[in-house]
Amino acid sequence: MERVKKALLKLVLPLGIFLPALASARDIYPTTSPQGEVPTGGAALGLGVIVLIFLIWLVVIAVGLFFLILWIVMLVDCIKRDFPERGMWLAILIISFFLGLSWLVAIIYYFVVKKKYGPITSSAPQKPQESQETQGPPQQQ
Repeated sequence: MERVKKALLKLVLPLGIFLPALASARDIYPTTSPQGEVPTGGAALGLGVIVLIFLIWLVVIAVGLFFLILWIVMLVDCIKRDFPERGMWLAILIISFFLGLSWLVAIIYYFVVKKKYGPITSSAPQKPQESQETQGPPQQQ
């Protein structure tokens, strides 16, 4: 829940900062000349800077979500995979989440473990083939 609150704060905080700046830029830099004809350059520049900063925030949020999903996928892979250092990697992945290094550990896990051992092989029991007992009595010729 704490992680969700932090993510929402990252989304809402830029809007709370830049929308009042946009409103004040409109008052400081009038959008038209005194004759009411052509927009002035100051307001357009201010708006352009605000939009650029907002787009940068969107990219940062997208990258953060990508690394969060990567960490979750690597954690699930570690839980499902059977390999000798499983307990150590599981502890490292979980601790890294609380230290804020989950993105780095997920990348390291991907190259050190997932690439090394390949895809997870299914260890589910095979469906037994039908024996002659279930097929009925042998036919006579």
